[in-house]
Amino acid sequence: AWPTLATVAPRDAVRVAVVADPQLTDATSYPAFAPASSWTLAIVERVSDAFQHRAFRRALLPRRPDRVLFLGDLTDGGYATADPREFERVRDRFDRVFRWPRRTEDDAVDENANDSRNRRAAHAPGYLAVHGNHDVGYAYHLARFPRVAARHEASFGPPAFVAAIGGVDVVAVDAMALDGDERRDERTKRAWAFVDALKREQREEDDVDETSTTPADETSSADETSSADETSSADETSSERRRRPRVLVSHLPLATSDEGRGPGPAACGALRGSPVVPQRVRRGPGGAVAYQNYLSAASSARLLEAVDPALVLSGHDHDQCVETHEYRAPSRGGGGAEAAGGRVRGSGGGKTKTVEERTIGAFGWLMGNPRPSFAMLTLRGEGAGDSEGEATEAAGRDAADGGAAAARGGVGRESESESSSEKTETLDADETVAGGVAATRVCFLPEHLRTVRAYAALGAVTALALLVRPSLVVTAAFITAGGAGSDAFAARVFGGEGEDGGGGGRGGGATESSSPARKRIIALTLARAAWRHCGPFFVVAAVVVGLLAGLTLADLATS
Repeated sequence: AWPTLATVAPRDAVRVAVVADPQLTDATSYPAFAPASSWTLAIVERVSDAFQHRAFRRALLPRRPDRVLFLGDLTDGGYATADPREFERVRDRFDRVFRWPRRTEDDAVDENANDSRNRRAAHAPGYLAVHGNHDVGYAYHLARFPRVAARHEASFGPPAFVAAIGGVDVVAVDAMALDGDERRDERTKRAWAFVDALKREQREEDDVDETSTTPADETSSADETSSADETSSADETSSERRRRPRVLVSHLPLATSDEGRGPGPAACGALRGSPVVPQRVRRGPGGAVAYQNYLSAASSARLLEAVDPALVLSGHDHDQCVETHEYRAPSRGGGGAEAAGGRVRGSGGGKTKTVEERTIGAFGWLMGNPRPSFAMLTLRGEGAGDSEGEATEAAGRDAADGGAAAARGGVGRESESESSSEKTETLDADETVAGGVAATRVCFLPEHLRTVRAYAALGAVTALALLVRPSLVVTAAFITAGGAGSDAFAARVFGGEGEDGGGGGRGGGATESSSPARKRIIALTLARAAWRHCGPFFVVAAVVVGLLAGLTLADLATS
């Protein structure tokens, strides 16, 4: 079931399905085992596509999400594919597997049409996607191959955007360019200009609210002067309540502190099944980033300060992880911390806040994670939770400033901790609720490899029971029969061939031929025993496997 928000009625909530790292396999995935145009590649692609298509159609779409959000790495070798025809082939596969609504403006959809496919298209959820490293590469690749990024953007949307979903702004950033050279790389300049614009937008909203006053014809100047402090305080609270909360979306996870945590899975929460991946940075010629597992610490701090999110979602890691980040939120009126050139500098203003980041595991089952998954995200609807939910957030912010602590006789730091627990709460290992803004829940798909191993073991045991034991029994009985018995058995098998050795002067020939004849008889006995005892089994198994393969391909072709 979808996660719920205590202050929002289910009918007022907006539901978003979150898919991370499907990474459709292609010729770059297993070049040694499945090279381009090989039959092994065709099998790998069919099996991978069939699993993800069926999971998406049977586990995700029946939940009727309003939006579908992809956290990057849609394809496995997008950045390494130079041939546009190969890219279009993989893109068409992605469209078929995930039903990407690739409609042009001229494609009119009649909601009253009888065609079931047309009706589904009319009610299809909106799709959003960020760019991943397997799609466009890192800063080094973006600078060298801009056409690859432009091609991906034309097919799957811009690298950074703000999507107003319900009463929440989903902010997606171009994580692949953030750690580039902001002075020389145009893509990096645009990525940070987008982020800085978000920060300026917040400041402008705060400034407008702080300078707004009661009209002069209704309030005297004396009244304005006498109540200046009360008006400023009221305006501040009103601005905080009216500001739309944000959910930050990035393909790369934010920088983490390895201090105090080991590499074991427990460091990322109970749902993780693999060791935590450390930060690893590789640079290409010229010093540009060619690979990294996380955003740098400077970029992460600058990003959090500018966006000030209620929740962070990321992918790339292929496994689950829950991390809490602490950052300095900008103070009101432009007096907070500034960020420039990738370095964070504070002026003493602002306040320390915490936000939880959830890294979602890979959706594809060939990505090294035997437990594919997706996430369900519930967002506050437009106008929902204006009273109780936003009042809770405003009270939490006031408590972080120390005001509520003084009223309760506490200290500012304790109240800040209390407000953080009110704002973001981990109810269970698979669920997180960020105040009255957003709630997430992780859903796991079947462990495909475990099913394959179980059927393989069952098939091996069945074949052993049906084939080996009867063959050994028949062979042992033949070997222990002795010479006369062997000749009689040979006569039955070869139509009397063994009887010719008993007459005239051919006795010695029969003796010499007894050993080859015995080998031939043993081989034929084994073959007949195998067919007699296991032939029907193998026929039925072949029919079942053929039906499964046919139904799988038919299911993949179903739109």
